[in-house]
Amino acid sequence: MILSVEISAQWIHMVSARRRRRGVEIAGFGRMPTPEGCVKNGIVVNSSQLGEALARVARENGLRGKRMCLAVTSPAISFRELEVPAAKPRDLDRILAGEAAHLSASKQESLMDYVLLGSTEREGKQFFRAWCAVVPRSLVDGYRDAVRKAGFRPEAFDVACNAACKAYRLDRDLPKEETVIYAGVREDELCLSLFGGGGTRLYREAQVAAPKSPVENEYILSSLVPETADAESRQERLARAATAQLSRLVQFQLMHDKQRPVRRIFLCSDLSADSRLAGELREALRVDAASAAAPEGFKCPGDFPYSEYLYAVGAAIRL
Repeated sequence: MILSVEISAQWIHMVSARRRRRGVEIAGFGRMPTPEGCVKNGIVVNSSQLGEALARVARENGLRGKRMCLAVTSPAISFRELEVPAAKPRDLDRILAGEAAHLSASKQESLMDYVLLGSTEREGKQFFRAWCAVVPRSLVDGYRDAVRKAGFRPEAFDVACNAACKAYRLDRDLPKEETVIYAGVREDELCLSLFGGGGTRLYREAQVAAPKSPVENEYILSSLVPETADAESRQERLARAATAQLSRLVQFQLMHDKQRPVRRIFLCSDLSADSRLAGELREALRVDAASAAAPEGFKCPGDFPYSEYLYAVGAAIRL
C-alpha cells in the first residue's frame, strides 16, 4: 500500500493505493485545506507544519501506507520536449538527465521528471520523445523534509502535468487517435495537458494572476489575467481564464493539425467543482466538456471523486 498526495497552496488531496499491473486500485482517500502560508508558489515554506498536515490527513481518514508519492507544480519548474535515441529505462534516465541538465543553470541544483510521449524512426534508427520537467533541488528538498517529518518515506516526485499524462494512459477506453485536453488548476495556475493522436504533444501552463509571465516557448501558453474587483471569486476568475486559454489551445491544435482537432475537454482538480464551466465550454468552444471520469474497471470506493483527485491518482502510477 502506498500513499499518493497532491499538494497545492489551497488543498492537500491524498489517496491510499495498491499498484496493479494496469495502474492502481484506490483503497481510501481524504483531503484538508493546506495550512495557510506553509506552501507558496509551489514551494514549501514550513516543512514542519506541512508534515503535521500530511500526518493528520492520513490519520483522520484511516489511510494506510508508509511510502508516499507527490504531485506538485511551481513556476520554478521548467518544461521541454526532448528527443533522444531509444534506450533501456536505466540508460534512458541517464541520457535524459544529461540533456535536461542543459536546461538548468546548475546541474547540481535541479532534478528531472519525465514521461515518454512516443517514438519516431529516422534513417533506420528509433528515437524516444519525452516530456521533461527540470525541477530545482531546493523545491524537492522542501517536500521531502515534510514527508519525512510526517513519518512517511518519500518514494516518487511528480509534476502535475506528468501525473495527468499517466492518468490519461490509464483510460484504455479513450480512443487514442482523438485529441483531448485535461484541464486542471494548481495554485493560481491553469494546468492544461493536450494529448493528440496517442499523446504526441503535451502543453502546459497558463497563469491566472502573477507578477510576471514565465519564460515562454512553443509548449507554454501563458497570458496574465488582470486582477478584478473583489466581487469576482477565485473560482469565477479561474473559470474565465480557463475558457480563454482553452479557446487558444483548441485553435492552436486546429492550426497545427486540422485532421485531429480537440474533441474532448476533461476538467479536473478545482475546475471539476465548477458545475457551470463544462456547459460554458461546450457552448463557447463546440467541443465535448465534462469532469474527468474514472476509467471503466477502475477500482475505487463508490463515492470517490476521481476528477478532483486525478493528479494524486496519476502520481501513484509508476510506468
